[in-house]
Amino acid sequence: MSAFTSITGPGPLGHVVTLRARDVEVESHAPTRQTAEEDAALALTRELRRQDLVSARRVHRSLSRRRP
Repeated sequence: MSAFTSITGPGPLGHVVTLRARDVEVESHAPTRQTAEEDAALALTRELRRQDLVSARRVHRSLSRRRP
């Protein structure tokens, strides 16, 4: 996984964790810091995978358009 920045702090539900990586930012609110970190890590991983899939589709579409 690429490098990321983690910011934690108190929030209305207990803890807030914000993770940032590759033009992606996710925020998680949970009663415990550990739960907030786990939820944020999962959300960040899913978003990065989603972006990778979108990028792969763009490459595939651009290659298929070039064929007659």
